[in-house]
Amino acid sequence: MARGTPAMIASKTRPGGFGMRILRSATAAIAVLLLAWPPAAGASAPARHGWLAGLGVGGGGAQVVDDRGTSQRRTGYGFSLRAGYAFDPQLSLELASNAWVKSDTGERTSFNVLGAVLCFYPGGKGFFVRGGGGLGKVEVALTSWRGVDTFTTNETGLGLTAGAGYEFRVKRQLGIGPQLDFAWTDQGSFRTNHFTAMIGLTWYTVKR
Repeated sequence: MARGTPAMIASKTRPGGFGMRILRSATAAIAVLLLAWPPAAGASAPARHGWLAGLGVGGGGAQVVDDRGTSQRRTGYGFSLRAGYAFDPQLSLELASNAWVKSDTGERTSFNVLGAVLCFYPGGKGFFVRGGGGLGKVEVALTSWRGVDTFTTNETGLGLTAGAGYEFRVKRQLGIGPQLDFAWTDQGSFRTNHFTAMIGLTWYTVKR
């Protein structure tokens, strides 16, 4: 095992299994929601111009790749935080964090990409795609039986992220909807990737 590689690399099994079934089910559920959820009657027209803040919560799967091979994909929690500026209804520039976290039997593993992201809304409607890059961080913390961190290792390298989703307006300045995100990091001796399916909230400061 390469130095600094998270312990999850030690278990190399064929892709699939329970974790992948969960990830595929979550992806299918979001796809159905995108296709079947009708627009709300009298829904507010998008007001997408000015400062914005957003968050997302969900789950997904992650894996590690090094010179020994590829680990099995393991399920965990997904989180995203965003802050930025919408130049017009079709384009925003954001500082975003796309994270995956797994806690299991005294070990907490997290993969995160923090960087600049461009978000494009074709036609200024609800569907969007986004992508960007920055720092890719991997952290592994071992905890004692009292819940105190006894050992923590951090690796930082290149990180890339991309995603897509749909924003339903519940209020003129508030949107909610499903999103699918992918993130990849390169730590030199190993690489990580994670997919997450989340429900996201976005608040816009614009009042016009």
